[in-house]
Formats: sequence, C-alpha cells, structure tokens
Amino acid sequence: MAPNPARRLRRLAEALEDEGVPELAGSGVAPLVLDELDYALRPRVHERRVPTYGSFVVPAIDPAAWEKVTTLEVDRRRFDQFDDRFSRLFADGLSSWALRSEEGITELITTPGLKSKSSFSFQSSER
Repeated sequence: MAPNPARRLRRLAEALEDEGVPELAGSGVAPLVLDELDYALRPRVHERRVPTYGSFVVPAIDPAAWEKVTTLEVDRRRFDQFDDRFSRLFADGLSSWALRSEEGITELITTPGLKSKSSFSFQSSER
C-alpha cells in the first residue's frame, strides 16, 4: 500500500491535540507546521545516518529582534533558490535553521556564536 501523506498529517494533528497542543485547525500556518513536524519525524536517512533538523515556521517575532533577546549573532540568508527537500539538508537545528513561510523554505538562519557582549564570561584559572 502506498503512503498516504494526508492521512499521516491528519493523525499527527490528532496526536498533537491529544497531547494538549493548542489547536492548529483554525490557523493559517497549520499545514506548514504539520509538514515541518512530519519531516522532522521522518527525515531522509543517508548511509544509516539520521541528520538533525530545525526550522522556524512563520515566526511571530521579526528575526531581526532575535539577536537582542538571545545575545546570539543571527545571520539571515535568502535561500529560496533550492527546493525545500534540498534546503533542509543545511538546517541542522543546532547552528542553522530553515525559515519556512507560505512560499516554502525562503531563508537559512545561522548563529555563528555568542557575542562578546554576552553575559557569559570565562575566567582564567592561572595563579
């Protein structure tokens, strides 16, 4: 029997509802969220390796404001020249994420590291 993505996405939505996740049905982003969750649950396996993955789906806060809140440098790069399947290979969910909109994956968000003005500091143990 061939896979039925519509049934799989419906079951995923029902499972989220059972777990108390706010209902997505009335939301315009529901298909996008379900599609990204479905991919995260079933990523492409390559040479017995399952890659990590991360994405932001139509963020409510402008990504330009993330830097101030997180003290992380955030680089945004247009990434719409590739199809979603290929673009996902670059979004490891650790230092890079796909930004998913209604048009598909349109940007790659990267965090090269903590800023120097971060609240983290390292003390030398030399005496």
